[in-house]
Amino acid sequence: MAPPAIARGDRPRQSTDRPKKMAAKRRKWRAVAGAVVVTLALLFSAWLIVGAATDAGGTLSTVVNVDPATQVVTAGTPFSVAVVVENVTELGADQATLHFDPNTMSVSQVTEGDFLKSAGTTYGAGNINNSEGYVTFFYALNPYGANVSGSGTLATINFTTNLSAAESTFALTLTDVLLLNGTGYNIPIDEVAHGTVTISAPPRAILDTGSAGTYPSISGTHNGTITPNQTITVSKMYTYPCPGTGGHSEYVRIWNITGWNVTTATWNGYQGDWHNISFPGQFTLEEGKTYNYTIRTSSYPQIIHKPLFNATGGTITCTNFTDANGKTYTNWVPAIKLFL
Repeated sequence: MAPPAIARGDRPRQSTDRPKKMAAKRRKWRAVAGAVVVTLALLFSAWLIVGAATDAGGTLSTVVNVDPATQVVTAGTPFSVAVVVENVTELGADQATLHFDPNTMSVSQVTEGDFLKSAGTTYGAGNINNSEGYVTFFYALNPYGANVSGSGTLATINFTTNLSAAESTFALTLTDVLLLNGTGYNIPIDEVAHGTVTISAPPRAILDTGSAGTYPSISGTHNGTITPNQTITVSKMYTYPCPGTGGHSEYVRIWNITGWNVTTATWNGYQGDWHNISFPGQFTLEEGKTYNYTIRTSSYPQIIHKPLFNATGGTITCTNFTDANGKTYTNWVPAIKLFL
């Protein structure tokens, strides 16, 4: 008996799941391949990082450098640097010369670092030549044949800077760098790294009460004394106003018992630098000396309601204050700043 005929609509069709499964497999393999690529890239980057510190033979590079490589100091203040060796093998002796600008700094001391003497007794010395701007040191282990490996400080050099040094960046340059092993043979140095020091100007000395004044306030004439605790160069005086007002000074006179005095020009009105009143030229208030002042104010300047106030840079007192109505007080100090 013949099998029954299959109707056109009843014929089996190819499953639609197979293409979907194949596409999913392709996505999976692409993800795996991408992960492999990322992993290889990370391994290659790590190899580059390690390789940057090694030579062709796979050993770490021997480097002598100034530490810190850069620093910023204020003119007139001391600073120090270390001469450091990295990744040295069997070091028995070291030598180096550090050059600097003799017009802006000088060496006060050179001392041996801890690295070499960590392996035993050492001998050697440092030589300072501030007129020509260099310092040289040499240190060696004793007895013959002793050595140390690793990284550490060979020498520390202490500097002082000139107060009048120009603002700039100055080189600290290493030359004549020599590393010897315990039996006197030269140790190759892969890199010598120099340093720099940037000298900035010291902050200018000022006498400044800050914004320490309050109401009540009124214009009037202040008389009192100023005693700086540091020598101050002055060309201007700023008067702190009460918030939202035009408080200012219209006249200033500063003098002492020797007859020295400075007076100002008339206030120029509410234009330009109107909070400040300028003296005809620069003058100096010396540390520890007492000066008298007369300050005539207008509008609503800040008032410190004390007979004496310890300001930044010195003290300021109130001998008397006569307000615009003729009333007199002995505890109204003007809130001011004297500066260059």
